Amino acid sequence: MARLLLEGHSNFSASQRLSISPGTVRVHRRNLYEKLEIGSQAQLLAVFVRQLTGA
Repeated sequence: MARLLLEGHSNFSASQRLSISPGTVRVHRRNLYEKLEIGSQAQLLAVFVRQLTGA
């Protein structure tokens, strides 16, 4: 799911790829952002880059 969000997929597009409802994607996105204490897709990318680079 995080990978699809990082690739720029909308809730609808991600839901189609995962065969789940857009509402389920929305809930997963909200939970992911809450767990990582972020508020945007740009911040998700920053977290991902930090993890890859060890920064």
